[in-house]
Amino acid sequence: MFLAVGSVSEFIKVVQIVCWIALPVFAVVTALIVYQHYRKIRKNREEALLAGDLPTPAAMAQLNKEADFILFDHTGLVDEYHHKLCNSEARYAALQHKYAALQVKCAAMAVFAAGGQTGESNISSYSGLKREVDRFIKKYHIERDRSAAANEQLTHINLQLEKENERLRVLIESLTVAPEAQLFVPAAENVA
Repeated sequence: MFLAVGSVSEFIKVVQIVCWIALPVFAVVTALIVYQHYRKIRKNREEALLAGDLPTPAAMAQLNKEADFILFDHTGLVDEYHHKLCNSEARYAALQHKYAALQVKCAAMAVFAAGGQTGESNISSYSGLKREVDRFIKKYHIERDRSAAANEQLTHINLQLEKENERLRVLIESLTVAPEAQLFVPAAENVA
């Protein structure tokens, strides 16, 4: 509506006057804000250095300090890696112990698989290997006796079931044959 009342050249003069006022004010305000921000950062950095606190990496990145070498305090990170290293060493020692025990068991199984008698001189060279071999032999004999007893029991049960099956088969045959025999019975017996 303002454009309809006046000419365009007058409107351009108004816009030009507003820009001459507004743009310098905006530039001054922006410069003051930037100056106060960097003054605050510099003040915080100087206070931290005077207090003896080492700046954190995040703070140093924000401060943009110009230096060739910056010493950061990484004690938390060092402690974390030290803890991981200790855990790894403990797990490695436990795995070494388990591996040694498995080697002994493997050697014992090899001696047992060879018959147990051929490696008798070889057994004495390993510490604790004789105990492992005796334990495996005892376990083998116990399992063999247990399976033999279970096999004998199954054989006995199988025989009983075969006898029961034969008895039931005979009983079924006698029942199926008996009704046929009754069909041929004289009628005088059926009436009574």
